[in-house]
Amino acid sequence: MKSPWLAILGLLLASCGSSRPTGTNLGAPPESFLSYPAHSSEGIVNASAKYAYPADQKREFLTNILDDVQIIPVELRVNLRGEGADEAQIKLTPDSMNLRLYLQNGVALSNVDIDEFMGKLAKKPAIEIRNKKFNGGLLKAADTSGYLYFAIHPKDKFQVEGDKLIYTADGVTRSLDIDRSLLAFDVIIDDHPRPFYVGIRP
Repeated sequence: MKSPWLAILGLLLASCGSSRPTGTNLGAPPESFLSYPAHSSEGIVNASAKYAYPADQKREFLTNILDDVQIIPVELRVNLRGEGADEAQIKLTPDSMNLRLYLQNGVALSNVDIDEFMGKLAKKPAIEIRNKKFNGGLLKAADTSGYLYFAIHPKDKFQVEGDKLIYTADGVTRSLDIDRSLLAFDVIIDDHPRPFYVGIRP
């Protein structure tokens, strides 16, 4: 059965291709826009995600990496539940997950290797970021967890303001809530990629 998130995502991306007025500040999306559920499941695989707000970043990484290097950190937790979970052999690694983070305006950000930005950070934060990254592995009942790091791109169209992004293109400016983004990734189950769509608002 097609995931309902595919239909939602299709509408989200379709809206980005619509014509836009120029020289206009569209402001923030309406408050009636709810964040996506921060849990998703497919068979015995369960996933949840959480955005690390600036205050959380300082606690987790000893710095605000959103301000420092324009990286959005998202904590991912994946586990197995239900019949057959003990016998299942499902392995998850960042390289095989087709990771994307869709912002409110449909822009898709890519997960980046930490070595791409580690050199711009002080030593202690760099160690914390490396130690807490999502490495994946063989899934089990206990959580497989860690942080994914998404690079803001293109940088010339974005400005960071607290836990919001200000996006400007073609003379149009929008304020985007990071915690209303959608994390997308694939899990190989029974030799087939199964898409997962998870909100990141705790």
